[in-house]
Amino acid sequence: MQSKKRKPSIAYVMGFMGICGGNKIIYEHANRLAKQGLSVYLLHLNDGKDRGWFKINPKVKILPFKNSREWIDKIDIIIATFNETFWDIIDLPDTIKKAYFVQSDERRFYEKGSLGEYLSNATYTFKNVYYYTEAVWMQEWLKAEFEIDAPIFKNRINKEQFFPDPDLELKSDKVVVLVEGNATTPKKGVQDAAKALEDIDCEKWLLTNTAENELPDYTKIFNKTFCLPQQEKIRKIYSSADLLVKPSYFEGSPLPHMEAMCCGTAVLTTDCTGVSEYCRHLKNSYIVKLGDTKQMREAIKLLIQDPELRKNLARGGLKTAEEFLYDWDSEIAKEIEFFSRIHETTSQKVVFSENITRKSLEHEYFLRKQNLYTRIVSLENKFNTLTRIPKFFYKPLNRLLKRTKMNKPAK
Repeated sequence: MQSKKRKPSIAYVMGFMGICGGNKIIYEHANRLAKQGLSVYLLHLNDGKDRGWFKINPKVKILPFKNSREWIDKIDIIIATFNETFWDIIDLPDTIKKAYFVQSDERRFYEKGSLGEYLSNATYTFKNVYYYTEAVWMQEWLKAEFEIDAPIFKNRINKEQFFPDPDLELKSDKVVVLVEGNATTPKKGVQDAAKALEDIDCEKWLLTNTAENELPDYTKIFNKTFCLPQQEKIRKIYSSADLLVKPSYFEGSPLPHMEAMCCGTAVLTTDCTGVSEYCRHLKNSYIVKLGDTKQMREAIKLLIQDPELRKNLARGGLKTAEEFLYDWDSEIAKEIEFFSRIHETTSQKVVFSENITRKSLEHEYFLRKQNLYTRIVSLENKFNTLTRIPKFFYKPLNRLLKRTKMNKPAK
């Protein structure tokens, strides 16, 4: 009789465990994998005290990453969940398979040419790491730019938590427009939405994971602000609003759009990455151009003045939810198959170790900066010896010299 194969033990490395969409998805995966009999660990890099906002399956083991003696011999596959956590898994023994759950092109989180962007880019270049993701656009990008064949396990919504459930005490006589996003992160576009709403007669709400004492002055435009509400209250906030405005500049596979649809709320969104996974213009959402506050304002006015259009979008969102947004089971089944396949391989995808560390990449980055600085200074010296310089050439070169000196690498 053939013995039953042991299910792999899985560990997610968490930079922090606080409120954010990416963490919510990791917790959903962890809970559901544990329910299917896998041994699951959450290894946090901070003190882990910020985890109380989401109910985690008691079978999931939560430990500090630094306490490696408690978990290192029990893990088959360890998963980075953010580029900063990637470097914590690379140096672990080769007996542990390494994976990276890619939830966005994280280079976009940093300034162009910065060390953060450089290091983030490097996390997509390893040959002995198993990459997987949550959206088609990311799968296509990883394949086109890095020749990575990453399977997709799409984000879904917990049907027990998100469904139409309005709070009569929150309801208003006016049309309620709810804006969602971090109020201090410009790329979430909340300030754009506030600007678009300035002269519009409606009830204006903000749902944010920004702490109340950190709210910028521009948020005073909102009649109600919900800062870091309990998860069970979020459903009632969505359900009590008539329109969700999600003004992000980029997303991975965003949850607020899906959660609002499941709650029967019409959705207005920018055409940022990620929304193409399930948002369809005039079918289940209204899509406007990225960063175009004028178009956003006109769309909000239209949806306030046309309740039938708003209701049609809400109905389309509910239909989308019923058709596939609640279907966690099939995604988890595919994910377990993926982990089992990794676990059953006798070795990593390559037989050698990639001796690349964060420190070696930092050294390479600053060495390149130093070399560039040296070349520019040499150009400046030659430039200063010239007696006749065409005016059209002087200004742009002088700007280049000035900018390079400002970014002179530390010695």
